[in-house]
Amino acid sequence: IKKEILQWLDIDMEIKMEQARYIVSILSKFNKNTKLGILLHNIYMFTANTGDNSELSGWAEGTFTTIKLRWAKHVGMVGFYGKGFTRTEFLRRYEGFQDDYVAEDLMTALRIKTFGGETDHTEEVKIGAAFTETRKQTLKPYGKYAADAYECVVGKTGRRFWLSEKVSVDEKFTILYLLSFYLKK
Repeated sequence: IKKEILQWLDIDMEIKMEQARYIVSILSKFNKNTKLGILLHNIYMFTANTGDNSELSGWAEGTFTTIKLRWAKHVGMVGFYGKGFTRTEFLRRYEGFQDDYVAEDLMTALRIKTFGGETDHTEEVKIGAAFTETRKQTLKPYGKYAADAYECVVGKTGRRFWLSEKVSVDEKFTILYLLSFYLKK
């Protein structure tokens, strides 16, 4: 790896040994594409069997990090959802001091895209994560996602993204479409 790469994980995540060996090989994608700023991987919920709510959340989150990201990859707007790999050089260059946003991870992707960087998704690595077990616990993350959507559209970083000539119209419509699920709530 020619440059430093940072892996983002939450405290409730696990990397199985059979998955860890693939991490080094996927990092070569950063060498092959010098514009690559963010690389996301698949996530599975290891708490999915602990209750009905966990099972539903596991399906939702698992679908988001696989099927949805496959689709988003085709239009070039993968984004960043807090778990993945980032080129630290891009964080220094484009991020600077982070604005106070609820959606700090997606804002990082919008900044990188605004300045001509790229985001990507790989299915070669699958990392485990825990998710909420009760409906009451689920309200917090899903409520946060709704606040994220509003900030991404009208916040300062979002406005720069919408006005950037380095971001294609397809990418702009894609992110607006993805955020619209939460904007309508």
